[in-house]
Amino acid sequence: MADVKLTPPYTLCINRLSNIDGGRAVIRKAKKAQTAGARLGEIKDFEKVSPVVETAVENEMYDLSDGFFLVAQLIDPVEQLRVFLFIGSLDDAEDWLEEHRFYKWILREEDQDVDFVLVTDPSENIPLIPDIDTNISELRKNLPLLMDISNEEWTSMKLPEEAEVFLKRVTTDDWQRNANGVRTIITQNSSVEDASFATDILTHAHKKEWDALKRRIELRTGLAKVIGNSEKVKAINALQNSEKFVTWEDTDSLPDDAPWLDWMLFLHAKQKEFVNKNFNGPARLRGVSGSGKTCVMVHRARYLAKKYKQNILLVTLTTSMKKLLDHLIELLCGTEHVFIKTSTVNSIATDVCQIGGVLNKFHVTNRTMAPHHDKEAGRRCLEKIINHPEFNSSQLAKIPNGELKKFIDEEVEFVKQRFLPDEYDKYFGERRVGRQYPQFKEKARSIVLVGVNERDSYLKGKHYEDSNGVVQRAVELIKGTSQHSNGPHYRSVMVDEVQDLSQLEIRLLAGIRSSNGQKVTELENGLFLVGDGAQTIYKKGFAFNRCGVDIANRSYALLKNYRNTIENLKAAYGLVSKYEFADVDEDNFAKPIEPHLSSRHGEKPFIIRCKTKSEETSFVVEKIKEILDSQKKHDELAGYAEMTEVPICVIGFNNYDRKWILNALVKRKIDACELRQDVEWQNNSVKISTAESAKGHEFHTVFIVGVEKGKIPNAYEPEEEWRREAAKMYVAMTRAREELYMTYTIENGRYASEFLASIQEECQECKIDNGKLTLLDKWNIG
Repeated sequence: MADVKLTPPYTLCINRLSNIDGGRAVIRKAKKAQTAGARLGEIKDFEKVSPVVETAVENEMYDLSDGFFLVAQLIDPVEQLRVFLFIGSLDDAEDWLEEHRFYKWILREEDQDVDFVLVTDPSENIPLIPDIDTNISELRKNLPLLMDISNEEWTSMKLPEEAEVFLKRVTTDDWQRNANGVRTIITQNSSVEDASFATDILTHAHKKEWDALKRRIELRTGLAKVIGNSEKVKAINALQNSEKFVTWEDTDSLPDDAPWLDWMLFLHAKQKEFVNKNFNGPARLRGVSGSGKTCVMVHRARYLAKKYKQNILLVTLTTSMKKLLDHLIELLCGTEHVFIKTSTVNSIATDVCQIGGVLNKFHVTNRTMAPHHDKEAGRRCLEKIINHPEFNSSQLAKIPNGELKKFIDEEVEFVKQRFLPDEYDKYFGERRVGRQYPQFKEKARSIVLVGVNERDSYLKGKHYEDSNGVVQRAVELIKGTSQHSNGPHYRSVMVDEVQDLSQLEIRLLAGIRSSNGQKVTELENGLFLVGDGAQTIYKKGFAFNRCGVDIANRSYALLKNYRNTIENLKAAYGLVSKYEFADVDEDNFAKPIEPHLSSRHGEKPFIIRCKTKSEETSFVVEKIKEILDSQKKHDELAGYAEMTEVPICVIGFNNYDRKWILNALVKRKIDACELRQDVEWQNNSVKISTAESAKGHEFHTVFIVGVEKGKIPNAYEPEEEWRREAAKMYVAMTRAREELYMTYTIENGRYASEFLASIQEECQECKIDNGKLTLLDKWNIG
């Protein structure tokens, strides 16, 4: 909210209000009420109902008709500051008010973070009637309700020992069946004040009000305090609370009937800063997973299209991501859409070659002969290197035979992705970052170049170019020859997933010119690069200073994660934090920056051990069916004409696993397809994907199957290269907005991946037992 100036009268609402179950018509009425409060200071269009329940805060209730009521709190009558908190039936609204009778606004003094927290009056012995969660699993039902409270927090609460021991054992089932009995036992082992505090934190834990739970503990320990009206206004408007509270102007950016993809276009305050910002040269935006980099890029493309009324290019890595960008732009843009084009970097290279006339000489698009030519070129290259007269006296001879071919293939890729053919001699002075054999001396490199030239010569003789050769040709053409003078022309170029591009691909994009002949690197807002080093999957790499790109004083970072629950991101970051990555630019290797967590809590990710492949498949398919059936039942009861979208993705690291799941879903009559076939979400089918194709996409629930030793990290990758395998797993894990399941089998001597072992403490480790999910014995739960 830093960029929104509020002047009375105005209205605020809790962000979660948009998740109400009343349907779109009710949401429209709620927003109308909020708008009236914001502009007029009072809500005249809806009848005001006197709440039956009295609380310390002045509550208001409005009849939205159709059986729905809106609950608001008038925080400051003078400034007309309201907070909208609940929508439901009259009975539900009254119940909500009763449940929140003793809630108070609590401020953590250290950082001014504010929450609405239960602070029970010890003199009131109101019967406890917790809601029964019918959807909770048997596994969760039997876990301690306060299991996520740390030892340090337990110590700070200073409860009597008997009361603390008992509280640590109270399960969700205990609380749901006999909350009053639990309170009685606590009272017997402590004071009435202690018992009130204990029931407060149990209540928050049962409702999954995790932030309020933390604030309640801090209130007891003196780190937080109850605040009055003047402090509430200041605290609610503080930047650190902007994720909890949004102004009406903020919420209005989403249409009432927004589909799943629309919220991906929602901009938070920090993201907005980079949409309209002007840069006097190339700029880079780094961002942790889930920070909204793609969202910023799409909004910025719209801004630049409106500003310049010239062609704007958005470049990404995969066809799947290109289709998603197309759809997001279609949803966001009006007439300026005509100026925005999306493309993969390979397509740009092909376009340049087409314009330059290269396609008339080389069959760069003839995929029919591609496998044969690539295989034969690789064989001749390796043969030339092994038969070189100085091979046995070079470092190459020391590489084990089983690793030599793979090493040579990667080294040839390195040369062709870095240099043009007339620049190959630069290979002798190039530093090899993160390589298993980094100190490669001149003799070995000269032998490698013999192989590279042999490969090039063979392909030239066949009038064929591989994908690296196409990029080389395109860079040669775009350097300023007359053949390229007719295009392609773009006023601004924006590049997504820049960390996975090669040095020549960056040179290609940096060499694009506007219609007046200026390079985009020379123009205001000409080149905008977006990426995250911790999500580097491909073995390419580049350094800006060797690509003709200067981003000095124009590099920024988004650190706030908005996508994932705290539990999911903690596990995912716990994996990649053990490795070092190029911070987009390979001259800067470091461990990834720790993300700022969102305020949303959820279940810890599940690690699930399965006895067989069939058992693993059955679990995934039946769990998906359970999720879809539950949503369908909910929507039918709510009277929705259409089923609410529940984006689900199954990610597998090989084609066998993906096909197995896809076939099982189809057999169970569950709609499913490959992600690349339906990135626009034209139907509610389950998506099957690789980790690479899932980049940039987000889902409610993600299943990662076959997370086994040898598959991830890949058995063919040396341990020195595991950081890229970890990045691949990180990408897969962070696609989950809410729920994350990772499965593996122990069939035929298989083991869980080393990566799962490294995040074990951040997950719930389970097994399938007679078709049911149960905790592994290590948790010591009966």
